[in-house]
Amino acid sequence: MNRSAAVPVGAALLLLLGTVVPAAAGTPGDGAATDEATLYRDNTVDVSYLQVTPGDAAWSQVPAALRGRATEGSYVARLQLENVSDHPVSKWSLTFELSDRITDTSAAKLAAPQDARTTLQGVGPTNTLQPGRTETVWYRAEPGAKADTPIWASFAKHGISPMEDTDGDRLPDDLEVRAKLDPKSEDTDGDGLSDFAELGYRFSTPLKADTDGDGTKDGAEDPDKDGLTAARELKLRTTPTRADTDQDGLADGRELKLRTEPTKADTDGDGVQDGEETRLSASPRDKNSAFDVTRRADGGATAA
Repeated sequence: MNRSAAVPVGAALLLLLGTVVPAAAGTPGDGAATDEATLYRDNTVDVSYLQVTPGDAAWSQVPAALRGRATEGSYVARLQLENVSDHPVSKWSLTFELSDRITDTSAAKLAAPQDARTTLQGVGPTNTLQPGRTETVWYRAEPGAKADTPIWASFAKHGISPMEDTDGDRLPDDLEVRAKLDPKSEDTDGDGLSDFAELGYRFSTPLKADTDGDGTKDGAEDPDKDGLTAARELKLRTTPTRADTDQDGLADGRELKLRTEPTKADTDGDGVQDGEETRLSASPRDKNSAFDVTRRADGGATAA
């Protein structure tokens, strides 16, 4: 079984960009008061976020259409965009990571299909943010796998799409520019590791080819000491920060020497993990290798 870890890029981007993370809001629909939090801030715009429930002071401001479309478990959120610069900001887009599904909006529209990321654009008067003015956007959402607030955000202006990814590294161009990465290269520092991987696994920085200054580029390092370089592990789809990706008792490097699958705990599919077969001097690549296995009542293998 492949147990490779998911790459948690959002949190690492926050550290690199210095974007403010919103405080945790109350569970949608529980009637609890929520605290307004900063979702995004730069030298042009300040975006605040607030979940609003019946009984809150801000509930009377919610557009009637959104109040009347309530479904079980859904909630209303308010975004306030303040132009803190001295010039108008037109054709803006706000992209944020959210597992919940937005069903209705007011003063904004969904500009792209929803996935892990959601993009909103202003419509009508809210499409241009005047200096010193604050525009309000509302949306109703249904909780996804878990109800949460946006965990990071990206703001684009003058018609630039925050979803464009020129180098195809799964990082939007505007985020790469803000993080001082190269949006035209998936490996800004040329160390053999993509910017996306370095942000996700966080054993190195995408802005420095030799993060620890030991004379070896990050891609040639072996952070989990399993005998494989980080660059090679990414090509093999193993986890460079876990010595035994599939947790079968064999380090990834040793699995390559044995010609077993480092992302599959039971290479030959005989019900016994590769590490156990190796310990018993059986072949983890041959399901018909000769030895007896005692079975537990739940069907799991014990000892030979």
